Amino acid sequence: MIAGIILLGRYVISPLIAVVALSMAATTLLMVCHEKLIQPRVGARESEDRDAGWDITSLRKEFGDADT
Repeated sequence: MIAGIILLGRYVISPLIAVVALSMAATTLLMVCHEKLIQPRVGARESEDRDAGWDITSLRKEFGDADT
């Protein structure tokens, strides 16, 4: 019984498997580096600007919550 059809030769499949494995490992490392090194320097100012003035009391006043 045939387990599967071989469309590409072993000389093509082996490098492709290596490239996929390396790209998966590199993606994880790059995401960690971005989270630890780049985002704290660049994203800190943006998050402070976006979150300014957004607390629960200002939201309740703005949208007219009946509990206030």
